[in-house]
Amino acid sequence: MLRFAVRRLAFLPVAVFVILSAAFFLVRTLPGGPFDRERSLPPAVQKRVREAYHLDEPVWRQYVRYLEGVAADLDFGPSTRYANRSVNGLLADSLPTSFALGAAALAFAVLLGAPIGVWSAARPRGALPLLSTTLALVGVALPSFVVASLLLLLFGFVLEWLPVAGWGTPAHVVLPAIALGLPVAAVVARLVRVGMIDALSQDFARTARADGVAPSRILWRHAFRIGCLPAVSYLGPAAASVLTGSFVVEKIFAIPGMGAHFVNSVLNRDAPLLVGCAVTYFVVLYVMNLFSDLVHAGLDPRIRLR
Repeated sequence: MLRFAVRRLAFLPVAVFVILSAAFFLVRTLPGGPFDRERSLPPAVQKRVREAYHLDEPVWRQYVRYLEGVAADLDFGPSTRYANRSVNGLLADSLPTSFALGAAALAFAVLLGAPIGVWSAARPRGALPLLSTTLALVGVALPSFVVASLLLLLFGFVLEWLPVAGWGTPAHVVLPAIALGLPVAAVVARLVRVGMIDALSQDFARTARADGVAPSRILWRHAFRIGCLPAVSYLGPAAASVLTGSFVVEKIFAIPGMGAHFVNSVLNRDAPLLVGCAVTYFVVLYVMNLFSDLVHAGLDPRIRLR
């Protein structure tokens, strides 16, 4: 397992190079440039600005210069839209906020979805399976901005229990974490329920029942290790998505996270910031998928990683 992880991590620089190159050239294909909206600037000033950011050079030369900076110092360069700000500084300011929000949303999703899935699988003929299925469908169907707006209206304005916007205290985390984690919790509950039903119908579960093993021990000690595997596979990319933030949720709750930078980098043709956000998201996705594979193999000894 360790050798598998080392091999996957050794491939990471190659994958980062591909993502960086693709993002760099794709943003150059977009119409317009980062300074086209500066109508008030005289042509001479615009020319000096383009020279300062090396935008007057051929694209291949810009690429080589940019690649040298990233390879030497892991420096994504200065942002072309945020004055006197580097991409590394913008990411360093926003990424911890998105990580904190994503970690809270992920914890909420797992702690809510996994027990619902287990309980609904353990009692397949009661009202709980129907309730869990309904909640899962509602959680998946409702967009995050609808959930966020409803939470904001109920707990922020009607009951006035929690703050409606901002960041800095634990109370500010509750509503956006629920809005961001509820769709993930719905999928986790559904996947755990399906996996648990399949695990409880296998031979080892029937043998344990015949030997008089307690139902709770069969459920949590034996079946859960196999039943949670579909959810573990799903949580890899899902964790990367919530850990890097959601533009909609962050916008509604006025959270200074990474999601706004990613969207604004596209709208503003800010190539260095777009490349930095794309590479950061890819690295998080790559690492979380690797972690998901390792957890998957640890839970199921039948798996052989090659």
